[in-house]
Amino acid sequence: MISPDSHANPAKSHHEQSPKPRTFRPDIEGLRAIAVVMVMLDHAGWKALGGGYIGVDVFFVLSGFLITGLLIREVGKNGSISLPQFYARRARRLLPASTIVLLFTVVASYAWLGAPRANPIAVDARWSALFAANFRFIEQGTDYLGAQAPPSPLQHFWSLAVEEQFYFVWPVLIMLVAAIGRKRDLRVKLGIVLTGIIIASLAWSAYQTTADSTTAYFSPFTRASELAAGAMLAVISPLLLRIPRGVGAGLSWIGLAIIGITAFTIDATTPFPGLVILAPVAGTSLAIIGGMQEQRGGAESMLKLAPFQWLGKLSYSIYLWHWPLLVLAAGRAGHDLSLGRNLMICAVSVGLSAVTYAVVENPLRSARFLKERAPAISVAFGLTLVMLSSSVSTWYVSSHQEPAPIDLEEAEVAQFPDSKEVEEAVVEGTQVSEWPEQPPRLKNPAYEGECDVARKDTTSAACVFGNPDADQTVVVFGDSHGAMWIPAFDEIGKQADWKVVQLTKPGCPAADFRNYSKSLGREYTECADYREFVFDKIDEIEPDVVVMTGARKGVILSDNGEPTEDGVDAAWEQGLAKTLDRVAPHTNRMIVLGDIAYSSEPGLDCLSTHTDDVEACNVPIEEAVLADHNAMEQRVAADHGAEYVNLIPYFCTDTTCPAVIGNLTTRRDSLHVAENYALWLSEALGEATGLIPNTLASGPPEFLPPKLY
Repeated sequence: MISPDSHANPAKSHHEQSPKPRTFRPDIEGLRAIAVVMVMLDHAGWKALGGGYIGVDVFFVLSGFLITGLLIREVGKNGSISLPQFYARRARRLLPASTIVLLFTVVASYAWLGAPRANPIAVDARWSALFAANFRFIEQGTDYLGAQAPPSPLQHFWSLAVEEQFYFVWPVLIMLVAAIGRKRDLRVKLGIVLTGIIIASLAWSAYQTTADSTTAYFSPFTRASELAAGAMLAVISPLLLRIPRGVGAGLSWIGLAIIGITAFTIDATTPFPGLVILAPVAGTSLAIIGGMQEQRGGAESMLKLAPFQWLGKLSYSIYLWHWPLLVLAAGRAGHDLSLGRNLMICAVSVGLSAVTYAVVENPLRSARFLKERAPAISVAFGLTLVMLSSSVSTWYVSSHQEPAPIDLEEAEVAQFPDSKEVEEAVVEGTQVSEWPEQPPRLKNPAYEGECDVARKDTTSAACVFGNPDADQTVVVFGDSHGAMWIPAFDEIGKQADWKVVQLTKPGCPAADFRNYSKSLGREYTECADYREFVFDKIDEIEPDVVVMTGARKGVILSDNGEPTEDGVDAAWEQGLAKTLDRVAPHTNRMIVLGDIAYSSEPGLDCLSTHTDDVEACNVPIEEAVLADHNAMEQRVAADHGAEYVNLIPYFCTDTTCPAVIGNLTTRRDSLHVAENYALWLSEALGEATGLIPNTLASGPPEFLPPKLY
C-alpha cells in the first residue's frame, strides 16, 4: 500500500507554456479506492478476482507520480530538495497509523494465537517498523520450514518497505542529477535516468521471477520499475498536459479497463511480477495521463463520486487494517474463513480505518505543533514511534521465548513404547483435556549445517546418523517428511547398529514426477536433478535398506511449467513406481514409509490457545488422513517389491487423531511431526520397518514425564 503525501500534480517551470496543472486529482483518489478494494477482495478470498493483488502495483505507480511531482516542484521553487522536510512529511504521514496497527497486531497475536505463533509475528513487526519487512519475507519464503507457516498478519507491510526503500534513494538521486550539468534541463536528465531504471528493473524482474519468484515478488529491484514509471509521468507531465481533453478521456477509460481485465484474468499461479507488471503499470499510467486535464467524459466522472473519494481518502488505513484482521480471525478460528465472513471482517476494517483516519492519521499529519517546527522534531517523532514498535515487539519475544532446542545427545534416554503400546497411548490421547507440560524441544540435526538442503541445491552431503561405523546401512530418501524422522532413525541406528544416511530435500518427495514449487514460482527442476543425484548415490553406497517417503499434502504438479492440482495422484503413482524400479537393483530391501495424519493448523498454535481444552485440537480421521493416497502407495509398493509401513495407527484411532499422545505434542506445524514425538516413536518405527529385531527397552516401556526426554 502506497500513501503519497499529497494529490499535487508536478508543477512545471515558470517559463514553460502549457495548460496549468491541476492542484487536486479526484481521479487519483478514486484510483486509490479501486486499488485498495481489489486488494481487500483478493485477500478475502473472492476467487473471481484472483489478480486483485495488482492493487499494490497501482499504488506504486501513483506514489511514484505524486512524490516525484512534489520533489520536482521543490527543486524548481528552491533549487534543491530539503531532505529533512521530505522525511518529516513521510514520518507524519506514515508512522502514526502504522505504529498503531503494528502494536495492535503484536498484542492481539499473543492474546489470540499463542506465543509459538506470535513470536515470529513480533519479529515481523520489528522488521516492519524499520521498513525492511520485504527482506524478512524473502528470508522466510526461501526457508522451507518457514514457508510452511501460516501467513504473517504483517506480510502486507512489504509494500510499504519497498516504497520507503525507493524514497531513501530517490530524493538524493534527484539532487545529484540536478547538480550534474546544471545548465541542462532537469526533466531531460531525470528522464534518461528513469529510462535506465525502468529497463534494468524490468529485465531483472523477468529473470528473477523465473529463477526465484518469492524473492522477485518482494524485491525492491524488481519493483523499482513501477515507482519509476510513475516518476516518469511526473517528469514528462508538461508534455502530457498538451494531450487533447477528448483523447485524455478515452485514455482514462482504457487504463481502467486494463486494470480491471488484468485483475480478473491473472491469479496466484501467474508468475509475478515478471513482465506481467507491465499490464497494471500501463493501465494506471493511462489513467493518470487521461486525467492530466479535467474532462467531463473520462473515468473521472465515475472516480470523483463520493464513495470512491471516501474510500480513497481512507485507503492507507484500510490497507493497514484489513490484512491483520483477516489473518488473526482465521488463526483464532483455526481454519480458513468463508468469503462471507471475510467480507464482514473487511467491513469492520473499513470502519476501524475511518476512526484511525479521523483520530490519528489526519490530525497528526496536519498537526501544527509538528509542521510549524523544525523538521528534526517530526523526524524525531517518527523515530520514537519506530523505537516504540520495535521495543514492544522485542519485549514480547523475550518474555515469551520458548527454551532453546537441545541436541539429541542431550536428551536423556527413555524407555520408548513399542507399536502396541503406542496405539494404546493414541486411544488415551483422545481423552486428554489439559495440555501437559512439554519437554525442551529437540533439535533435528537433519536441518543443521550441511545437512540442511536449500531449494536450489541439486546435491547434498550424505549426512550420517546412528552408528557411523556399523556394517549395515539404511538410506532415508525423500522430502522434509524423510528429514523429520531423522531423530527416530538416529536412535534406531544407535540401538540396533545401523548406519543411517540422510538424502532428503525439502519439497522433493521420493516419487519421481515433475512437481511445481510455489516458492520458486516454477517447475521444481532442482528436485528432479536432486533425485538423479540420490539415485547415483544409492548406486554408489549399495545400502542394505532404502526408506522412501514424501508428503502428499500441498503437492502441485508441473504441467509444461504451469501449476496444476489435477493429475497429482496419477503422477505420484507412476513416479513412485519409477523410483522403486530405479532403486531396486542397488539395495536388498525397499520400504515405503506412509504419509502421516495432518492437522488443520500447526499443533502448537492450537494447543497454546486451548491449554485447557486439548480436545478442540483433535482432528477427525477423515479430515486428517489421505486414505486413498495411502492405499495407492501400499499397492504400488507391493507391486514393485517394496514393503509399506502404515504410520496412521501412531497418530489416530478409528475416528480421531489426537493432538497430544503420550504426553507429547504430536505435530509442530500443520505438515510435520514434532521432534520429540518422532523420537518417542523410535522403537515403534524400528519395529515397523524391521530395523529393530527386538525391543529397545528391557521390561515394560515407561511413559516418562516430559522432563526426562
